[in-house]
Amino acid sequence: MGTEAKPAVHPLIAALNDEEWHVRKPAAEALAAIGPASKPAISLLIETLNDEEWHVRKPAALALGAIGPDARQAIPVLKEMLNDPELQVQEAVTDALEKIAGQSNASGLER
Repeated sequence: MGTEAKPAVHPLIAALNDEEWHVRKPAAEALAAIGPASKPAISLLIETLNDEEWHVRKPAALALGAIGPDARQAIPVLKEMLNDPELQVQEAVTDALEKIAGQSNASGLER
């Protein structure tokens, strides 16, 4: 989607707070698709990494990775998430850390 979808960022941020994970998941996925223009969602995406549903945690991590280096403040929480019980979340977190911290830095992150 990219920057053309920037007007959707604030409604998607609101959707991250929905009671239903079936709403939170696609909101996080859309923020990931928007990429760096989703920067206003960083704080809530970090909170969303603690969602009870792994189906929501995964796209939240991917969204932070899609935002890139501007999401550096997420690194400590993402490092904690490397031990998430769901393998798909662990993979998304690894991908996000590589995109945020850079390939060379992320490979040295401890689990």
